[in-house]
Amino acid sequence: MDTIATLPNALRRAAAVHGERPALVDGDHRWRWSELEAVVARFAGELAGLGVGRGDHVVIHRAKSAASIVSVYATQWLGAVAVPVDAMAPAGFVDGVIESCHPKVIVIDDLTDARLADRYRGVARLRPDVSPSPERVDVAPAAPLDDLDGDDAAYVIYTSGSTGTPKGIIHTHASALAYATRARATYGLDEHDVCANIAPLHFDQSTFELYAAPLAGACVVVVPDVMLRFPAELVRLVAGERCTIWYSVPTIIAQAVERGGAADADLSALRWVKFGGEAVAPVSIRRAMAAMPSARFSNVYGPAEVNQCAHHHLDGPPVDGTTIPIGRAWEGTELRLRAADGSILEGPGQGTLEVLAPTAMLGYLGDPGRTVGSFADDGRWYLTGDVVDRDDAGLLRFVGRRDRQAKVRGVRVELEAVETALTSLEGVEHAAVVVMGAGPDARLIAVVEANEIDRRRAIGALRRVLPIAAIPDEILTRPELPRTGSGKIDARAVQRLLESDESPRSDRGQS
Repeated sequence: MDTIATLPNALRRAAAVHGERPALVDGDHRWRWSELEAVVARFAGELAGLGVGRGDHVVIHRAKSAASIVSVYATQWLGAVAVPVDAMAPAGFVDGVIESCHPKVIVIDDLTDARLADRYRGVARLRPDVSPSPERVDVAPAAPLDDLDGDDAAYVIYTSGSTGTPKGIIHTHASALAYATRARATYGLDEHDVCANIAPLHFDQSTFELYAAPLAGACVVVVPDVMLRFPAELVRLVAGERCTIWYSVPTIIAQAVERGGAADADLSALRWVKFGGEAVAPVSIRRAMAAMPSARFSNVYGPAEVNQCAHHHLDGPPVDGTTIPIGRAWEGTELRLRAADGSILEGPGQGTLEVLAPTAMLGYLGDPGRTVGSFADDGRWYLTGDVVDRDDAGLLRFVGRRDRQAKVRGVRVELEAVETALTSLEGVEHAAVVVMGAGPDARLIAVVEANEIDRRRAIGALRRVLPIAAIPDEILTRPELPRTGSGKIDARAVQRLLESDESPRSDRGQS
């Protein structure tokens, strides 16, 4: 067990080295590392009894809890592949995942079992028992697969990407441990840390708590998915458990400050606040830094295909009118920019980001064509499709997605660049930009989360940082923008609102 080549070995070593230290907290229930290992082995025995073995897929379709985390670990214990799926995902999405990965078992709770109804009755369903005194005492614990190695698949993260069709991103034990090792070193994670597991398990941010925490012997506090809708409850939990690490999308942090009372809570135990996954307004981070003064803040960048590959630790509060950098590559990772003419950009400038990293995915499940097309140089460099700027100091700044470019009035516009510019405006912390219509009738519509906005001043400010074609034709306001299950602003939902008769109110300000 000296060499940690697989995720079960990391869990076993945590139990051996930190056995009596806290490992997992879920409400009033707490497990030490030795207890967690025993519970994982026992549930692995149940899975094995249903025929789960090396390479099989186990879909974990239930509300996040300690049982969900145990299900991930127990699946990997047997050399099988964990597939976490949002408990509230639309039925069509869940159907697409199940048809794609052909699971041996679906781990469920009462709610998801009812939502599945009579579908997939040929697939075994299981509710994990993670209590210290299990009802089923006849289940023998399973031994971890002894010939498992780093190249075996460990988990699949499904994302709808830009098409709305589920695509499964396969990560191996090696890629997961490469990420966990770098995350542990970058943020100094150790056995005294308490990590708030804010991100849903189907979102790649959760891999920090799932895999870096066992490597360091740190404790993980489960934040139920429903708590993301109640920021005051989230803040109370983080404060009460004396969490030292917070990792979430910026929107969740902003809600904790705006509506969760973070400024009045005792969050002095926090030493790192990590954020990433979406554009962020400087004012949001400034307010969060004021509310969480003991913590350092780090902007984290990386598509799910490579997990994290760059970061930027903030030296001080960001100022309005600026974009917070995504920084530089972390240890063991190389980043390069490909210019519009296909050449590799050596100095400052804008290009599409490519990544060479040991944290990279194995590929897309059941889609070898997409996998091959996503890598360059004999499958070594992952093509992110993200457009970034590199400044004279070598710092990278995210501009937008290549697949979120739109042609408006004959000019190609980066929608995320417009959103970033909007969030730099006074009073605007969240924004979504969509294109309505097509061809010569295409119009750029911005929806901002605000009660009111001075449109004339906003347009004037945008003209100083955006080309004319990227200036929104209309700026609408809404008290709150729709969000995805992971807390990000949901641009597709905004588009649907605009296409319906329930469009947000337009505040044209002083015209």
